[in-house]
Amino acid sequence: AMEDYNTDRRGDVGSWSRIAAMKGLEALTYLAISASNTFPHNLETTTSKDLSSEALVESVPSVRERVGSVFFHDRSISISSEKYFVPVTYFDEELCSSIMCALLKQLGEKLDAIRCQAGECIERLLTAQSPRVPFVSHRNMLIKALRIGEHNINWSNPAVTFPLLMRAVNIDGFFSPILEGIVVSVGGLTESVSKNSTASLFEWIRVCRQLKANQKILQMGEVFLGLFHRFKRNGRVLIPLLSTLDKLLSHGYLEELLTLNNGNFIRNLITSLSNEASGCSDVKRLLAIVRVTLNMIQLDLETSAAMRESVLPLAMSLLLNPYPRVRQYTAEQLYVKIEEDGDKLFGSQASLEEATHLLLNVAWHDECDDHGHIVKARNQIADLLGVALSEEARHVTLGTTASRTVLKDEFESYSSLIN
Repeated sequence: AMEDYNTDRRGDVGSWSRIAAMKGLEALTYLAISASNTFPHNLETTTSKDLSSEALVESVPSVRERVGSVFFHDRSISISSEKYFVPVTYFDEELCSSIMCALLKQLGEKLDAIRCQAGECIERLLTAQSPRVPFVSHRNMLIKALRIGEHNINWSNPAVTFPLLMRAVNIDGFFSPILEGIVVSVGGLTESVSKNSTASLFEWIRVCRQLKANQKILQMGEVFLGLFHRFKRNGRVLIPLLSTLDKLLSHGYLEELLTLNNGNFIRNLITSLSNEASGCSDVKRLLAIVRVTLNMIQLDLETSAAMRESVLPLAMSLLLNPYPRVRQYTAEQLYVKIEEDGDKLFGSQASLEEATHLLLNVAWHDECDDHGHIVKARNQIADLLGVALSEEARHVTLGTTASRTVLKDEFESYSSLIN
């Protein structure tokens, strides 16, 4: 339920599940701790009950001692809980880590109600005394980073929450969930949330650059690629992720990722973008893919050759996307990129001018390409850019959107909640 990001015509219905899941997690955490007897339940617990190995290794009670009071109705035969200690554990380090990571991810969410619920749950879990939540990794560091206990925190306020959350991102074990959560906010549509989360993420990257912490930036790239893999075809996560990548590329905050490890991140990201674009029927997602793809063309970097090899073929395929709006948008954005870096993309001024002419004068938005003008223009632009196209790609027939099946939303009306 904590990974439910579904949306329909009623809105972000997945958020309802996540709020209920957070409340349930907190309640079940207290129950699991109280039902366990292998660790202290509160800070006041002393060593009066010795739980050392010597105390746990008791003589095993006989069968008559264990079942006598039940089967023989002999009340004199009973097992002393003080003498025979049976260890029972319903809460351990792995479970505690999973709960804290899930809550920290939600603390970076774009919805105020989600952040508020997550922050309150985290605050109560970290400060509870009876029962006290054990096994919290780096508890004091987390409390200090989030400033829990210093004053009443309005977790729904993005100007307060995101700077605190990015203070905790470098704590071991919490890096990935925090970044996964804040990515959704950076790429969100709410101005205050996007503005504050973006500023916090940019500031963290600047500090990493000052400290030359390239490993952290590489880890950030792994988080991005992991989201593409885990949330394939899920626009609720991928559209904000693409928007986040677009912002980072536009402001030059991904230069290290684009250059380190011989451009491996470029190739992996282009593979993820290609897989997502293939067969995608979400125009908003496709337009976001176009922006990220063309923003990756940064020819001043050392890995410019890898960029041309990986990025330009995807741009050429987007010029023949079945959706006219996507084709038109790709042509417009490619024209802007040529205006900026045309002298580096083309071998001659004549090639640059011819490509510009094609981008401006071909009707990329035509629904049908009966005479093959769009395919021919795309092939010419690819040749001018030095992009090698297969024979199959050169003779592809441009389809239309009319034949696409439109999936009906089962929750299109509120009657589905009643019937």
